[in-house]
Amino acid sequence: MRVLHKWGMAVLACMALSACQTTGEVDAKLRAALPGVCSAGETSYVTFTAYVDGGGKVSANTKARVEAAYGSLHGLCADIDNVTAAQVFAASALLAVRLQGIGKET
Repeated sequence: MRVLHKWGMAVLACMALSACQTTGEVDAKLRAALPGVCSAGETSYVTFTAYVDGGGKVSANTKARVEAAYGSLHGLCADIDNVTAAQVFAASALLAVRLQGIGKET
């Protein structure tokens, strides 16, 4: 969950930066920072899956949340050179919607 918290903070930081900079400047700074975020996300995911595969006990809801977060991040990291702040915002909003639905009966 800490990764998700940091992810949300990164999105808020991008939004704050956009208030005083052009979209192109924000996009460039985002692209410069994204490789570190992607690397940390990949490391976290690999560590989590190794823990689960090794018999670590994790709830189904937690597994679903991690998969949703990784899927959102992985999609952005697949094409770092072309990612925009708008795409990051859209991906984080979609992730928030997905996370709200996990573990709730429909």
